[in-house]
Amino acid sequence: MAKFEGTWFSVDIESNGPIIGRNQMMSFGAISIHQNLELGEAFWRNLNHDIAFADEETLKFWEQHAEAYNYTKSNCVDVYEAMYQFNEYIKRHKPPYCFVAKPTWYDYSWIRYHFLIAGLADPFEMKVMDYKQHAYALKIMISKKYKERNPMQHIAINDAVEQAGEFIEFMHLSERQKTYIRPLREKEKEKTKNV
Repeated sequence: MAKFEGTWFSVDIESNGPIIGRNQMMSFGAISIHQNLELGEAFWRNLNHDIAFADEETLKFWEQHAEAYNYTKSNCVDVYEAMYQFNEYIKRHKPPYCFVAKPTWYDYSWIRYHFLIAGLADPFEMKVMDYKQHAYALKIMISKKYKERNPMQHIAINDAVEQAGEFIEFMHLSERQKTYIRPLREKEKEKTKNV
């Protein structure tokens, strides 16, 4: 994996349904990850949301996670205000910026949409990394014990932090794998030369 010169952001969102524009993002959280894979500053906001816009099946999910759902209703702010503040938070870090999540297609779609409706450019410029897919492609197993020790809580900032920990584990494992794979590739090249 090529060295990334900017800042990663582990981001998690919670919504009251699956459809952007019809349902609502209720909260989001992010934590920066520096080049040395150290965690940086965290950011989170709960957003004004209305049960009238909620999806029925998603509400059943939240009934099973009532404590996390109630958390999304505390200290809520306007979504436009939150996106401006989030943008300022991101810009305090070293560019370029890469959005990290699993799966990226879900969380990133909500965040990008809300940047755009707030009249802001997307600071991530579609630089996203779904480390779970990368791990699958590289045949890296992120340890089950990590997930068992740190289960997702469905509170955006907590889940963003736990996700960041998993991402850092993945990055360390991928570096170790590269040091193992390179010598094997060199051996394969030598074999083909001698054929």
